Amino acid sequence: MQLPFFQVGIGAGALQGLGARKEGAIAKLYATEAAFEIAHEALQVHGGIGYTKDLPVERYFRDARFIMIGGGTSEIMRYIIQREVYGGCLGK
Repeated sequence: MQLPFFQVGIGAGALQGLGARKEGAIAKLYATEAAFEIAHEALQVHGGIGYTKDLPVERYFRDARFIMIGGGTSEIMRYIIQREVYGGCLGK
């Protein structure tokens, strides 16, 4: 997973009342998917013992999965990004 490049000054737009829905959705989507991917890789490294409560990897994996669902699913974040990017092009 590669780090997306954001424009400098995103915070300035939000302070001017322009909103930052797209940027927030991009940041959340990237952070949750990166956390899940990293936790999954750690689980793979530890093998079967990674699923037990003996190692904190099990909790990290469980927490990463919950964050993907709890704050809005990845599909919803993708929908928000799509709506913000193409909303002006679709006659809205």
